[in-house]
Amino acid sequence: MYHCPTDTSTTRKNSLYTGEGERYKQTPELAAEALAQLPVLPIKGENLIFKRWDKLEAEDTPEAVIFFASADVLSGLFTLACFDNADPDAVIAPFGAGCASIIYHPYREQLNGTNRAVLGSFDPSARKCMKSDLLSFAIPFNKFKKMVLQMEESFLKTATWDVIKKRMGSS
Repeated sequence: MYHCPTDTSTTRKNSLYTGEGERYKQTPELAAEALAQLPVLPIKGENLIFKRWDKLEAEDTPEAVIFFASADVLSGLFTLACFDNADPDAVIAPFGAGCASIIYHPYREQLNGTNRAVLGSFDPSARKCMKSDLLSFAIPFNKFKKMVLQMEESFLKTATWDVIKKRMGSS
């Protein structure tokens, strides 16, 4: 994957700075410094498999759950991700390519045991392929399972959320 932190090639580094690349970092040195902060993670197998939730089988073991969501949906996901956590950064939005926000960072969070959700798809190269009103919200699978179990005791059962649900249903 060209822009994901599993590729340490010169081509990838050159794509992040000015000149022939995408101009996401000011200099080659700054691009290299940014990439050096992203360790290569262990991989399982040769391929990544993406499946819709309704297509998962009993033997599937997801690493992350990825949503492409509007602002109201993101509000709910964000708030639920923070529900059982006092830390202000239970959701992170690190700089990176679109694939880093839906693959690398959630996988890294799961491996590290920090299990923070990742708000992303800010990369203009990814944005041009997405609907303009959507961002991504990727959740390590361990965190997602906890979020599902906590839904019934959360804000999702309040009159405030009912107003937002109604608005989402009418848009």
